[in-house]
Amino acid sequence: MQWSAANGKAAFVFGSQGTSSRVLVGLAPGTETLTANVAHFVGPPPQFNFEVYAHADPVPVHFMFICDTNGVHAGSASDIPSLIADVNYIYRQAGIRFAQASVAYTNNQKWYQKSYDLQTQSDIVDFQTGTQGLEIYIVPLISTVSLGRSFRDRGILLVNTTSSHVLAHEIGHQCGWRDVYTSRTNAPSVSGPVSRDRLPMDWNNGPGPQEYYLRGLPHTTLIRRLLMFGAAAGGTDIPAGSVYGLDKQGTFGLVTVGVQSMDRTPAHNQ
Repeated sequence: MQWSAANGKAAFVFGSQGTSSRVLVGLAPGTETLTANVAHFVGPPPQFNFEVYAHADPVPVHFMFICDTNGVHAGSASDIPSLIADVNYIYRQAGIRFAQASVAYTNNQKWYQKSYDLQTQSDIVDFQTGTQGLEIYIVPLISTVSLGRSFRDRGILLVNTTSSHVLAHEIGHQCGWRDVYTSRTNAPSVSGPVSRDRLPMDWNNGPGPQEYYLRGLPHTTLIRRLLMFGAAAGGTDIPAGSVYGLDKQGTFGLVTVGVQSMDRTPAHNQ
């Protein structure tokens, strides 16, 4: 087997032949196609699309703990480094990183006691502005069913500092992505296998699903693997483009969940 990249946007560190793993290093920003030339292979050689991202500084992340009068609060500042490390591991798929910028505390009692109230939540995320990054507020309660909530272009609420999946999902909303579902109340459920029309940016050159996916793979299985699957048990995959499914309103269509449509500089803009 011999691997080649056509337009010079990447290079192999340890050669391009053989069956062992190869390290591909980006040389210039842009999209590229990797071709596998396999001896005695019948048909056109397999091809794989990839993208090299331009270097960018990490997005700064500001944390604020909402405390009671004794300084008691949910979560712990000591969790933050590992929390961000786990989020960065997920977002490596999108070529974007995050870094802790500040940690602050407030004992605003209304915020602590009524953090479940939507208007109070709106007041909390409006506390800081102009931070040039993401703002994460740790509160004792959001609702009886929510571990996190995102206010687009304003901030994120979390009830702990250990749920890296929840934070990564809410950051996805700050980047402009939407929840995608396999079923919603009063709407038909998603059915059938994956197909080119259902993930047009991620079909990856091949005539059939065998390139990335098992033949007949249920599309619901793929949706559940996505970071933006709208349930707590979702996965961590970030696709290149939009993926077919149900949006929060129960409407079928291609839902914005992928790199091609993301805001790469999320910040408090109001």
